[in-house]
Amino acid sequence: MRSDNSPRVERIRAAGQDENNQDKKDDKLPFASAIHTSTLFELELGSQVKMLKGMRLNAPFDELVPNITAFYERRIVLWRRMREISSDFIGGPKNGVDYSKLAAEMPQIRGELDFIDQSLFEATPGRLCHTDRYEGRLQGSREPPDYHERREG
Repeated sequence: MRSDNSPRVERIRAAGQDENNQDKKDDKLPFASAIHTSTLFELELGSQVKMLKGMRLNAPFDELVPNITAFYERRIVLWRRMREISSDFIGGPKNGVDYSKLAAEMPQIRGELDFIDQSLFEATPGRLCHTDRYEGRLQGSREPPDYHERREG
């Protein structure tokens, strides 16, 4: 199972930051970068959700994959909303758009994304290590981790 901090996700984060920094230097609006980065995250998370939906773990870890999948699906919704807000800012003022409300929504979205990222970071490695320790199959071993200890003792 690919963790949330996969090399691919980290590359998207770094590329988004680089693009945002370049836009600031070029005196461009950051909204085009936000649209680009949001789209990349949506696509990557979507592929991870598809992969996760095909995975199953035995009890007591049977809820782990569905919970991670739900987090990823929520992140897709948030990144999509961030893209929609950024799109509203491109092209000048439009009638009926409350720009101050949209501007206030962006930090809320970022806060929720940060919370989800932190939750995944704290929960997933511990659960996977626990699963690995007791099932011994995530690393491809057919024997439980303590097999050699029992055999020698």
